[in-house]
Amino acid sequence: MNGGFVIIAVAIGIPVFMMALIWYIKWKNLKKVEAISNGLKIVGDEIIFPVPLKIERGFLNLRASWRLGGRGFRYMVSKSFTPEESFEGERARIIPRPFRIILNEKGEGKVKLPGFRIKEGHFKNVLLLYTFPSYEFKFSKRSLRIIGDEDFAELIVEPGENCFKGYIQALEFRKAKRAKVEIIGANDERVERCILETKRIMEFSHTSLTEPLLIITHPMLLEPRKLLETMGIKKAVDGHGSFKLRFCIELGIKRELKDEADFKVDVKYRKIRNFKAIQIK
Repeated sequence: MNGGFVIIAVAIGIPVFMMALIWYIKWKNLKKVEAISNGLKIVGDEIIFPVPLKIERGFLNLRASWRLGGRGFRYMVSKSFTPEESFEGERARIIPRPFRIILNEKGEGKVKLPGFRIKEGHFKNVLLLYTFPSYEFKFSKRSLRIIGDEDFAELIVEPGENCFKGYIQALEFRKAKRAKVEIIGANDERVERCILETKRIMEFSHTSLTEPLLIITHPMLLEPRKLLETMGIKKAVDGHGSFKLRFCIELGIKRELKDEADFKVDVKYRKIRNFKAIQIK
């Protein structure tokens, strides 16, 4: 009987101990993030640390999805930081680099952010990632047309200053209910975001994320769904790289006509200051 009690106690105690250990490690990493956030300054495009640090500059890649396992669905995240250079000092300059955030409402998708990782010392593995909102849009075609039996619509797109402009020049509806403009992640990124719904001829402009952010976190604390929550958005099809622009008209339930254009967003060099520091805990 005593032996059985010991086995039960061990079976219960080990998971509880492991959960407590994980919680403690997360708490320690959270304190690192809070300490460096309170100690650093952002002056122009430079991060000034309270003490000299050994730092790596590179890119963080995240991929997240919900997967069915033995105990139901689990949120799975893969993380990797690819360093490009190392240096030591009290300052780190934020330079123009591409970023990409493609996430649906459930936090599934991909993220690529430039930034820094602290190599050693008290703040080891703390990440300082950033978004550099400077864009140059290039489209595979400028005119998107939809021709149905009794419906016609046309969208003209033009690159603008850090944005693109759209002109819905014709809408002739008999069966169609409305026109929509959507942005879609390229290749295997099956995330789409509606940027406009309309029933009339109109002009509009669109850009990607506009606020320059410095994201301070730790790999153990960082998740794509937390990134969406901290940024205050529900989904994201933003940043640099390749995308699709879809123009469609709705004819009824699950019926639509569409035309698409590929477009690319490059980093356009310009001075950006006033980065807003946020923490992901």
